[in-house]
Amino acid sequence: MEDTFITRREFEEYQKRLEDKKAGWDADLADVRVEVKELRKLNTSVAELAQSMKTMASELQRQGGRLEAIEKRDGEMWRKFIGYALTALITAVVTFFFSKIRI
Repeated sequence: MEDTFITRREFEEYQKRLEDKKAGWDADLADVRVEVKELRKLNTSVAELAQSMKTMASELQRQGGRLEAIEKRDGEMWRKFIGYALTALITAVVTFFFSKIRI
């Protein structure tokens, strides 16, 4: 294979082009570094959000249990009230009929 020589001018042009490419790569690398920092921040935010969602889900489940207990209690009180009212009404009707009957 035969060695080919280049002129100094060609070599300087080649170096200039390499330096231009390197400057472009350095700018791209700086952009990548900024994006990596932003991705790390985003990753941290997502992790914090996931933890908050987990805490909120736990709290919501706990409150759901409390709400169910309150609803049951109100329902039980209403049923007791209806039971007492019916008992009082039946007692009044029976008392009325017995008061009308004379032995």
